[in-house]
Amino acid sequence: MADERTNNSEHHNKDNRIDKTGQLNDPVNHPAHYTTGKIEVIDYIEDQKLPYHLGNAVKYISRAGKKDEDKTVEDLRKAVWYIERYIGMIGEKTDSITVDGADSTADAADRANGSNATDQKTAANKKPNKPTLSEAFINTEIFIDFESEPIYGEDQAYICCPERFPTVRFQLMPTVGLIEIVDRLRHKLGFKPMYPVIGCSSDNDSDNGGYDDCYDCDDDCCYDFFISLNGFTDSHLDTCIAAVVADSDSVDNEDMYTIDLTDDEQRLLYKRFDEQCRRSLGKTCEELLKEAEEMMD
Repeated sequence: MADERTNNSEHHNKDNRIDKTGQLNDPVNHPAHYTTGKIEVIDYIEDQKLPYHLGNAVKYISRAGKKDEDKTVEDLRKAVWYIERYIGMIGEKTDSITVDGADSTADAADRANGSNATDQKTAANKKPNKPTLSEAFINTEIFIDFESEPIYGEDQAYICCPERFPTVRFQLMPTVGLIEIVDRLRHKLGFKPMYPVIGCSSDNDSDNGGYDDCYDCDDDCCYDFFISLNGFTDSHLDTCIAAVVADSDSVDNEDMYTIDLTDDEQRLLYKRFDEQCRRSLGKTCEELLKEAEEMMD
């Protein structure tokens, strides 16, 4: 296989470049970020007869920090995504990246998109008050990004007789679980997702025998996730997680998608946020809201 690609590469000399290590880089047949060791990544994948998902995981692990140092973490997250997807395929769950009783993120995406048909179809099979985002999902996929400071503000309810109340907005870390939910929402509307989804194929890719990035993906796209504490609702939490599309060339760039939350999900999230704020800020959610109220007054 390697010999065939070597012979073929003679026809692509005009595309060859010398990489920063001084090695000849053939971006089509022998990309430098896959040939740094004693064996080329594609040769290892084919020798081990790895399936598509595991082959991609090996690919992303191998190129992390080599193809683009700024995307090291992103490449490793992609590797984890493919491994978790493969575990889901061979296990009981076939459409979820969560464990320990977590529900399908596809269900969450359908509900976030207002799919009443899905709600009606699954309602009979769900236990009462069972959240779509399980406690396991919330504890492993939802984190406050404390690199971005909480924003103190205010909002109002009602139009004729407005009632003002304090708010504290958090930015959330863009974890794989949250990204997958928004990816499914946008994919259903015809937009390219960040990560590959069911039905996505890379058969048209020439790089590395089809083991490169899925051609249906928007590699430059990212999502900013937000949610706020508030002094108005009983749960003291927004009824949804907001996701804003960023750095995308699609027409929905800067548009907002929402992941609606049930009462149970709000309760679990408030508890989760309270623990994180105590640990990272030394304050409870209630104390943060009290500070926001003082600033509002």
